Amino acid sequence: MELKEKKAIVREYVQIPFGRIPVIGRIEEIFCISFVRWPVRTMVVFLAVVLGSVKVVGETDGVVHWVAMGVAGGIALFFKCMGIVLLCRFLYLVVTKAIKKDEEERHGDEPVTGVSRRGSSSATALSVLALVALPAVGQQVVELPVTDRFFEGEFEEVMRIGGREATGWAALADVTSVGFDANGQLFIGDFAAASGGLRIVVVETDGTLASEFGRRGGGPGEFRGATTQMISLRDGRVVVPDNGHAAHHVFGRDGRLERMVRFPRDGGGQVAARAAETVRDRVWMADRRGALLSRVVRLTEVTMDSTTLSVAATETEGPRDVERVWLGDDQARHETVVSGWTPPEAGRGRSLEMGDLFNVVAEASADGPPALLPKFLFAALPGGGIAYSDSSAYAIHVVGADGGAELVLRRGLVPRQANQRVQEKYRQWRLKRLKELDGEDADIAALLRGRVEQMSFYEEVPLLDGLRATWDGTLWVLRTPENDFPWEADETASVLSFGRDLLQLDRAPAAIDVIDVDGRYVGTFPAGATAMPVAFGPGGLAAFVELDELDVPTVVVRRLPTEAR
Repeated sequence: MELKEKKAIVREYVQIPFGRIPVIGRIEEIFCISFVRWPVRTMVVFLAVVLGSVKVVGETDGVVHWVAMGVAGGIALFFKCMGIVLLCRFLYLVVTKAIKKDEEERHGDEPVTGVSRRGSSSATALSVLALVALPAVGQQVVELPVTDRFFEGEFEEVMRIGGREATGWAALADVTSVGFDANGQLFIGDFAAASGGLRIVVVETDGTLASEFGRRGGGPGEFRGATTQMISLRDGRVVVPDNGHAAHHVFGRDGRLERMVRFPRDGGGQVAARAAETVRDRVWMADRRGALLSRVVRLTEVTMDSTTLSVAATETEGPRDVERVWLGDDQARHETVVSGWTPPEAGRGRSLEMGDLFNVVAEASADGPPALLPKFLFAALPGGGIAYSDSSAYAIHVVGADGGAELVLRRGLVPRQANQRVQEKYRQWRLKRLKELDGEDADIAALLRGRVEQMSFYEEVPLLDGLRATWDGTLWVLRTPENDFPWEADETASVLSFGRDLLQLDRAPAAIDVIDVDGRYVGTFPAGATAMPVAFGPGGLAAFVELDELDVPTVVVRRLPTEAR
């Protein structure tokens, strides 16, 4: 073959349609030369690629022929795979749109009243998503319906404990924690700062007293300092983390102390950093495997000058990690199960300086994380799994007991932008709550008011404000109120009530989504239909804490509608 003929073959198989970017083969006939200049030819050849009818045009021989054929075939195979993926995506959109239209025609705005109607579109979409949702290895994304389907149903009231008229063991001061065991017994952690500290009340399923225990003191089974929380396990045991003793108290169902489990210690024998924080700065809940789940929500570093007695404190958000705490040995063992996404702004600390221990606040920094930062929410699932949310979007990650990725549940709701109007509304909301402090502590009120006026903001208002799981593993997802903001601790009330802060009471009414254990959207409780339960029990039991105008608590146990369990 003459050199001139070889050059002609090369020119035939090597063209430069995009300036200096070489493309191999007769590109116009293999997979199209340009998606801009020849849209009709592009579509025809693209469909040909999808249907597998692509052939290399041109009869040549020698090395140039085989190289060109190999490269062109590889490119064609790539476009064929991409075509199949895009075709599946297209079919998915067509199918889900048709299903949504059909459901709207059949049901319209009719509320969901039973299980038979739930998740029909989600189940179909799930089968399609199994083919096309490939965001990461080991993850499966489930796109939940965007349109709300509202529940209609009543909650059967089972019992009430506490209230202004209650006496004896049923009189509650400050409910800080609530739980159930597998038999449906109710456990209440009640904190009375002026008397005996934390008290645990165990209530039978018929509302009578089963046992009552816990008191302040320095001996085994007695609590030092402001120990405020208890965690009830499925088998009826109760765990009380006690910073004063640097140990967990483990009680039996009858209130007798079984043993004490020390907090983790480092090699030097000092209590580790995690044990030096107050219990109130940690979130505790029962793990379904008999252990505890915990997260440090706030880190406070305090330094004092021994000469001047001036005190400085720096407060930052804790790591967005969920730890599983094992209590099987004499010393607790912590292991990180889940690590959520941490916004860069979350690491900014807020500093506070005092003249000395006996004077009022002298100076405080306006630094710190921005307002409306997405929360890190998590809930314990049956079998040891964990569900969590870590961003401003509607995205709930569901992982196994070992933290391995399984599902990501998404709804296509769009967060509100934190524009100037939203920022000003937020500032007014915060300043309104500070007016109560003006007459009690003007210095503290002025400090907090200065922080509010100078604060920065996250770019969006997070969509999610709370996350809990029922006894059977159904998720209750509390959304941020449409025209309001996520719940925040009230500086004017947290001094008086640990429970208001720990259980996040006094929320503004908001919608609550229900997602079953298979990742299917069941329905939505409209804003004001129900509060978020503070604990779930077997048989559809759910506990709520209500506060009257004098902040006297009442624990109300109700039975959930079947479809919401």
